[in-house]
Formats: sequence, structure tokens, C-alpha cells
Amino acid sequence: MEKIMISGFSDEISADFDEQLKVVSELGMEYISLRTADGKGIAEYTAEEAEEKLLPRLRAAGVWDLPSVKLESMMRKGLQTS
Repeated sequence: MEKIMISGFSDEISADFDEQLKVVSELGMEYISLRTADGKGIAEYTAEEAEEKLLPRLRAAGVWDLPSVKLESMMRKGLQTS
């Protein structure tokens, strides 16, 4: 059976990204649909900012943003991402 990934919009928990990750981890969630973090819209982050400021915190919490799951999966398979 194929694994179904269930995610939620964690920014409805709090504007603070660390609080978002704490709560979703406590709920046992593994995936989020990232819209805002630390009060800033995800589209406002540069790729470098997201990699430096958000990705390490996602990894530390054991939570994944769905687009980053796809990207990392493609990288593991050696596929181009663009």
C-alpha cells in the first residue's frame, strides 16, 4: 500500500516558526505545507535564506515541508531539479 502523506498549515498555530515546529512535532505530524515562518511569507525568503534559516530547523524537528521532500528525493535519485 502506498504511504499517504498528511500535512497541515502550521502557520495557523503561531507566527513563530519554532513554536509551529514544536506543536506539529508534539502532534506527531511529519509534514507541513509551509506558507509563513517567523511572520514572513515563504515567497519572501531567498533560496539561501530558506536553506540557512528554515531547513536546519525542519530537520532538527523531524518535520518536512512537502516541496523539500520532493527536492531531496530527486537529489537522492540523482535527478535534475530544474
